[in-house]
Amino acid sequence: MTVETTDTVTPTVERVPAWQSLVSTNMVGNVEAAEGLTSLDMLEAANLNWGVDIRPLWRRTGENQYEQSTKSREVFRTDTDVQLGTVRGRYEVFSNSEAFAFGDALVQDGTGKWVVAGQQNGGARVFMVMELGEGFEVLGGDGYKTYLYIRTSHGDGTSISARVIPFRLWCANQNGAAIREAKSSWSIPHTTTVKDRVEEARNALQLSVSYEAEFQKLAEQLASVKVSDEKAKALLSAVIPERRARRDDMIADILGNYQTSETVEPFRGTGYGLYNGLTEYMDHLKTQRTPNARFQSIMHGEGDKFQNALVQGLLALAA
Repeated sequence: MTVETTDTVTPTVERVPAWQSLVSTNMVGNVEAAEGLTSLDMLEAANLNWGVDIRPLWRRTGENQYEQSTKSREVFRTDTDVQLGTVRGRYEVFSNSEAFAFGDALVQDGTGKWVVAGQQNGGARVFMVMELGEGFEVLGGDGYKTYLYIRTSHGDGTSISARVIPFRLWCANQNGAAIREAKSSWSIPHTTTVKDRVEEARNALQLSVSYEAEFQKLAEQLASVKVSDEKAKALLSAVIPERRARRDDMIADILGNYQTSETVEPFRGTGYGLYNGLTEYMDHLKTQRTPNARFQSIMHGEGDKFQNALVQGLLALAA
């Protein structure tokens, strides 16, 4: 399945992963997720198998007069000649096919299956998602699927990065908390050493599957923390910055979801329950302008930051 993330449409509250909700936007291709599909299969279906290159950047200094920049260069698509971004200093272009090819090793050994490919900002950022393994359970039956989210960029200052995301089946929460004891993410800068480090990155991904075991331990720790409504409000107040607009309303909404949500019910009164109450609100209930805004918040913005900050606050209570 492939998605494009730039259209402005009515936001969805369907209980699906953030990337799946983007199907309602302008699609750039479509392929049924299946065993054995390679990254190139996905990119071809999504019209994302294009090249990138660098050329001098010129600025206009007068009528019919131009000057070449001595500091910046332009990154562009070789198929359409469209500019994707500008770069300075050392920078090695890395095509989409090169960026995601290492993940095919996980397909070949049966560890993973590609499920989605999409783009943001006209191709300045491209992502792919892989389903890993058979899933796992925490706390005696709370089921999860594990996904690998990989993103590359072309000239916007971000690195090639990958991140393991546990997806709670009951409520479709993306509970991707950072865990000190387990490697769940990595990144590679666009420098002259990129190609030399692909093998290292692939090995790190294979090792990151251990994140599931550490997440199980985290869930047990969070479930052991007793959280009253008063304590829950205090924790949320510490997580959400004072400068944030409608802060009090957001705290009240998250607290209300924690107190009433059916998906929190078995764990209400615990840190694990509050963790899912916040995540459920940020992932599915908070009003977002577009599916792309929801995607950005969950994967890289407030949803991700608030979730990790809350976990750290709860672990401090468990210590």
